[in-house]
Amino acid sequence: MAEQFFSDLAHYLGPAVLFYLYVLLRLVTGLFIVLAYYYLSGRTQWAQANSIDIIGNFIFGGIIGGAIYSDEGSYLHYICILLIASCILMFINYLSRNSYILRTIAIGHPIPIIRNGAFLMDNILNKSNKVDIINVTSQLNAQGLHSDKIYYAQIEPNGIVSAISDKAKLPSTIVIFKGSFYYDELHNIRKTDKDVLRDLKQKGLGDNSNIYLGEYKNDTFRYITTAGKVYPRMKDAKQSAEKQARRAFYRKSAARQSRRFFYGRGLEQENFRPKPGK
Repeated sequence: MAEQFFSDLAHYLGPAVLFYLYVLLRLVTGLFIVLAYYYLSGRTQWAQANSIDIIGNFIFGGIIGGAIYSDEGSYLHYICILLIASCILMFINYLSRNSYILRTIAIGHPIPIIRNGAFLMDNILNKSNKVDIINVTSQLNAQGLHSDKIYYAQIEPNGIVSAISDKAKLPSTIVIFKGSFYYDELHNIRKTDKDVLRDLKQKGLGDNSNIYLGEYKNDTFRYITTAGKVYPRMKDAKQSAEKQARRAFYRKSAARQSRRFFYGRGLEQENFRPKPGK
């Protein structure tokens, strides 16, 4: 019955018009499937795309372009190929989000190139990092920054160079994600997983399995648990800062009083010291 319908439609419209309608149908179908893939994978903007999505663009372009310019293969086969490609790409994206190794391969990780105002030559000369120092310098110049005024800089996974000249505004470093340690980041901040586990026990959080996201900034670990709670809490952090301020004040006061005491003892000894000729 479907063949009879298309045969009558071709006779009525003509083969040329029917061909263009068929191409339009394939194009619209492919567009909707690709948009559905990007929606389900969480890619609503091009800035969120990674290397897997770029490869996926070539795959989708090849499938849709081949279907438009070729009459071979049925419409159902065309839809099945698009769905298979979408499922494979979504599965790879899922693995890259939940596996640290695959995420490092597919997306990459931040590469520190300047710390404490000094270039990290080991990271720059490491062939696996593929650092283009000329490109880095150009990006820094475009931001109006010079190497002698930069305290910290790193290359983001998307290739953008982030530079900070103020020590107090250092970015946080992700050390735990979904219970898994980020060992490269721990190595960059000169910490180990044992340091994180020790800090977790001190805060009463147990092990890393209950941690959704862990960050390190200003010599302090901060955690977001799988229940959505943040540690240390703002109140606890404020109280800790106040305690440290009080301790510093007391130390300064004690040192000031000590200096006054010894200075006063020195004056008394000077006054009671027998003068020559008496």
